[in-house]
Amino acid sequence: MFSALGIIEASHQTERDVARVAEAYFCVGETLSLNWFLEQINNLEVASHWQALAREAFRDDMDWQLRSLTVSVLNSEEDPASSVSEVMAQWQEAHPHLVSRWQRMLDELKATDRVEYAMYSVALRELLDLAQASRHQVECVG
Repeated sequence: MFSALGIIEASHQTERDVARVAEAYFCVGETLSLNWFLEQINNLEVASHWQALAREAFRDDMDWQLRSLTVSVLNSEEDPASSVSEVMAQWQEAHPHLVSRWQRMLDELKATDRVEYAMYSVALRELLDLAQASRHQVECVG
């Protein structure tokens, strides 16, 4: 249910059918391992009020960035007859450097034994860079 709000908002932003947006939303989440990343955020141990606030802010940032990435992927679509997975692959090919940086960041997070809040803050900044760069490129092309 939490995803529904982001999907509906992305549908309004892209003027696309909710079913198509939902498919893209979950494809983006799966392709970029955002589901795994959100699970890690949800599993962060909270030892203080400030950490609880930070974890909630991380969740909000993830929601915004996943929605923004979904909109960018859909807006990059050249052929409406393309499958969502084809559009996602084309989007990845258009942003190889940023997608690669995000994947390296995830690899580091997956390899660490000691989790710190700062790691998630930096990773979310990397994801924000990806979301903003892809949105900006679509606006320039469109």
